[in-house]
Amino acid sequence: MHGKITYIKLDDLAGTARDISPDCSSVSLGQSQDVADSTGFSPLGGSHSSEIGLNAHTLEVSGFVTTTTSATSAAGVIPPLRNNSATSSFEYGPDGNASGKLKKSGECLLASYSEEYSTDAIPTFSASLQVTGAVTIGTF
Repeated sequence: MHGKITYIKLDDLAGTARDISPDCSSVSLGQSQDVADSTGFSPLGGSHSSEIGLNAHTLEVSGFVTTTTSATSAAGVIPPLRNNSATSSFEYGPDGNASGKLKKSGECLLASYSEEYSTDAIPTFSASLQVTGAVTIGTF
């Protein structure tokens, strides 16, 4: 599988699904697991014991700020989501969005967004979106 056909769609502020794939160069969907220390005093064998807690998913998206930033480009869709308490739907296809391909989807909130401009490179953006609820795994 090659990332060149990766697909990412995200709702804009109005709730319209926008394909922001053409502006993106990297997408990752990470998962973390809370692990709580449940060690009491004087544990047998002197070892810690732990218990599993809650899962959390983070959608990381980065790419290029295009010179024609519009309401449908990544740099036009993502920043307005700041300070918005409503979730945005996402669809992520690591191997594209052709029929039968893997699809991961869910709801998310914008946790952080930044843009970087320099004299020797194309302007870039990066966004971190906190997934709220479960990630649904299916196919397109």
